[in-house]
Amino acid sequence: MTITVMEKSYPFLKGGGEMGRLTRSYDWSITPVGTPDQWPQSLRTIIGVILSSKFPMFLWWGETLLQFYNDAYRPSLGNNGKHPTALGQKGADCWPEIWPVIKPLIDQVLAGGEATWSEDQLIPIYRNGKLEDVYWTFSYSPVCDEAGETGGVLVTCTETTDKIINLQQLAESKALLELAVDATELGTWDLNPVTNKYTANARLKEWLGLQPGEEIPSSLVIDVIARQDQQRVTDAINYALQFESGGYYDIEYTIITPATQKDRIVRARGLARFGEDKKAYRFNGTLQDITEQEQQKKAIKEVEANLRGAIELAELGTWAWDAKTDKITCSDRMQSWFGFPTQTTTLEEKLKAIDEDDRLGAARTFENALNPASGGRYNSEYTISNLADGKKRILHLNGQTTFDETGKPVSLNGTARDITIQRRLQLALENEVRQQTEELATANEELLATNEELEDANTRLLHSNEELEQYAYVASHDLQEPLRKIRIFTDVLKKQQNLTTETSILIEKIHGSAERMSMLIRDLLEFSHLLKDDILMQPVNLNETVAAVIGDFELKIKEKQAVIEVANLPEIEAIGFQMNQLFNNLISNALKFTAPGVIPQITIRSSLIALEDVSRYITRPFIGTAYYRFILTDNGIGFEEEYAEQVFEIFKRLHGRNIYPGSGIGLALCRRIVANHNGYLFADSKLGKGTSFHIILPGKQYDF
Repeated sequence: MTITVMEKSYPFLKGGGEMGRLTRSYDWSITPVGTPDQWPQSLRTIIGVILSSKFPMFLWWGETLLQFYNDAYRPSLGNNGKHPTALGQKGADCWPEIWPVIKPLIDQVLAGGEATWSEDQLIPIYRNGKLEDVYWTFSYSPVCDEAGETGGVLVTCTETTDKIINLQQLAESKALLELAVDATELGTWDLNPVTNKYTANARLKEWLGLQPGEEIPSSLVIDVIARQDQQRVTDAINYALQFESGGYYDIEYTIITPATQKDRIVRARGLARFGEDKKAYRFNGTLQDITEQEQQKKAIKEVEANLRGAIELAELGTWAWDAKTDKITCSDRMQSWFGFPTQTTTLEEKLKAIDEDDRLGAARTFENALNPASGGRYNSEYTISNLADGKKRILHLNGQTTFDETGKPVSLNGTARDITIQRRLQLALENEVRQQTEELATANEELLATNEELEDANTRLLHSNEELEQYAYVASHDLQEPLRKIRIFTDVLKKQQNLTTETSILIEKIHGSAERMSMLIRDLLEFSHLLKDDILMQPVNLNETVAAVIGDFELKIKEKQAVIEVANLPEIEAIGFQMNQLFNNLISNALKFTAPGVIPQITIRSSLIALEDVSRYITRPFIGTAYYRFILTDNGIGFEEEYAEQVFEIFKRLHGRNIYPGSGIGLALCRRIVANHNGYLFADSKLGKGTSFHIILPGKQYDF
């Protein structure tokens, strides 16, 4: 830019601030328009208007589009950019980065077209040492020369970059707010207290049973609230709309969606805004679905109540140590055991109640539990003397330490159980066992000294399974003999004349008890045989086994008109007579446990089962062999699910012997047989709906 040594004085260039000074100092003689005294009147006039105006203005003049601008336009050129070079510069040289955008607009005006208008248009320009995104609202207007032709283009403009950035930030904030509302799954609402009209987002409308585009009837807002909450909510809204309340609104209640009748517990939070007349002109807020949280709170309360009940039923004491206060808080029971005057005490006071012999060990156990390396587990047993009455008790305490993120202990919570009676009984039992052991040792010494032959016999008996089996047989036979005589004598008594009714009943009870005792002895002998694991496994065709069992029950099946369906069963390695006994017991139960008048329906089927499914039942299944699932289903009386394991316990019965006779050993035998074959047996049943017994067995057995 060329500037003369001194500013020249031109009447039409007076004033104009900084840009007026620069315009007067510029060497216009080197430009096509010449010095200012040579300028046409139209150019002088428009330059005077531009420099004196407080509105941003810019002028392109002549064929080369020389540039003029005022102080108001100057900030839009930035720092270290186009200013002051832009003054007197050719348009194409000044604006190369946007010339393809603005030149067509300039040509349009120069060609005699109408003025242009653009609002908030993005036109990046080079300023402040870089290319910046700049938004403009501007107009290009024609300026006539002396001949009445368009000699230049006047630009009146306002930079709206800050406005656009603010609008963009506002839109982003709104989007973020909507995203936050959506992420938190909130319903939003807005009430105009003057018109009593509600607006809401789509989520809240859904809760109200409305479509997104539907208006919200003011009455619906209250109608959807559960009846017991309606008055409370109405009062809370009216209070929030009073100036004295500060406009705050926070309440929990239940709404019922009209279409689904679904209950939803919500928390409504809002704020009313008031005018200078202290009347509310806006009331808006959010609605949060807290149904799940409330249900969880209710469940926690129920768990806590059940836990308190269990603790009370188990006669446990509870205690908690707080690291901050170093105090221990005890339950009423713990307080009474120790004789503490209050429920909160110190660790030192607690140690005083512990017997001296146990005190050091109890303190060390406590300190160890506060070490994160111990896992925080606390397990201690010691004797205490009540601080009030001196009564002694033996307590067993369990607890768990909670640590913070740095590994420091926060609290130690636990339970205590009075085991005084158990320990005394244990001590008495140990003394009794010790005494009997000593007596037995003495007797054995005497026996060994006097009966060498008996010692040899006992040694042979311990090392001979055959002799053990013979002994079991003889024992059972000897037990059966007295029972046989009891049955014979009761049969004789029943034939006696002139027996009273009461006597006959007693004789029948004796006879029945003897029969049950005899059956128990036989079943126990069979159960003991199952404990042997040295019986050879052989291929067993289960189709033949089940067919033989069904043949054994031919009369019973005809009597009950039972229907038994058997699918094709596989051949597996097993102990043949045990497989026979397994299906015998299961089919016998299915025929026995039926409701009166119901025809037994029994199905037996099998299928291969995947190894990963086998692992759900058997800890270490055989690798490389097929496993089968056998299911025997009946339509009998069934039983409740809670008894699904108890039915396999020896002598366990769910029904009276007078209704369904038996020893209670049958299912225990079945489970033992399946276990002998490295399998698993379980049952599922519903009372009155029948039972299914599931048998998991390998097709091939392996020796370990």
